[in-house]
Amino acid sequence: MNAVFSPIATNKALSPCGAGSLLRVCSGQSLTQQQIHHHFADTLQQQGFPLPICQKVFTLASEMINNAIDHGLLELPSSLKDQEDGFSRFYHLRQQRLQQLEQHRQITTSLCWTAPHMPGFLQLQVSHNGRGWHAYNNTAATNNNLQASGRGLLLIKALSSHFESLEGGRLTRIRLDY
Repeated sequence: MNAVFSPIATNKALSPCGAGSLLRVCSGQSLTQQQIHHHFADTLQQQGFPLPICQKVFTLASEMINNAIDHGLLELPSSLKDQEDGFSRFYHLRQQRLQQLEQHRQITTSLCWTAPHMPGFLQLQVSHNGRGWHAYNNTAATNNNLQASGRGLLLIKALSSHFESLEGGRLTRIRLDY
């Protein structure tokens, strides 16, 4: 099932989950040492979720967290990657800005799920206190699969059942039906 990749008519939260949840808050320099996506996937596997679901959560969490760090907290433009030496410049700037990241800058991630047996769903949410970054304003990049920028959004769209960006681009949320 493909994700809805357009603004939601209302800002209502997705349905609350019931069986379990995880919450992580990371800030400043600790963002570079966190492996939240591993923790989420491992926890789901321990809860009895099938490996393909755990792998999707790992990928979705990785993309969403990296977008929040790179574009929200570090204010790196994806368009850098489209230039000739873009990947090198992007990751050099990323390392510089991570080293200078102020302690009050943070990312909050949450994951909740219904029972691991089908049918069910899980919800993954990533928020940050940096500058907002709206995925909808960056969809032009996703229309050209040859571009280096915007591919993460395409992946999120393909793997999730629902996607939304709220709070001026400071919060992204997906729902994965299984």
